[in-house]
Amino acid sequence: MNNELAVTIVLVGVLVVVPIVVLLLRHQHKMTELIHKNHNPQHQDELLGKLSEIQNDMSELRNRQNELILSQNDDPALTPRVEERIQD
Repeated sequence: MNNELAVTIVLVGVLVVVPIVVLLLRHQHKMTELIHKNHNPQHQDELLGKLSEIQNDMSELRNRQNELILSQNDDPALTPRVEERIQD
């Protein structure tokens, strides 16, 4: 009876502990990949390239916005004449 109980406890323990250990090892493996991926020079170059593209896009958008503002300032229909401003 004691042997059967001991075997049952060991089997249940193995059935519970082994999947937990497998999950922990997978998690550790994934975290190691993430850490090494961040230190990879090729990955950093890729990120710097994307950052440079974003900065260029932002600069282009700022330039377009400034051009639009300037073109609206040159449009006489959008800005009142100086004489009208003085009379009011």
